[in-house]
Amino acid sequence: MGSAREVRLAQLKDWSQAKGTHLYGKYLQGERLTRGESLIAKCAECMGGYVDGRRDCRVELCPLYPYMPYHKDREEVTDEVADHSEEPEPREIN
Repeated sequence: MGSAREVRLAQLKDWSQAKGTHLYGKYLQGERLTRGESLIAKCAECMGGYVDGRRDCRVELCPLYPYMPYHKDREEVTDEVADHSEEPEPREIN
């Protein structure tokens, strides 16, 4: 058996053509992805290539969930870095 990367590349042939699966394949082949492409590819990887359908993962605690390709109220994916310099420090929860 090959490396984890080789095994996953072999599995890609069984994945759907859903958004992000081809990007994940490009990543596994050593291509560099943008931040936005990486986010979409990670969702495809986490969802197992959407082999059971293109649907919302409903993992609301995931920090990527607002950008999930099949989230009905998803936010636009950009490669800009958010400026959090004006946000208050998090409070300690007791």
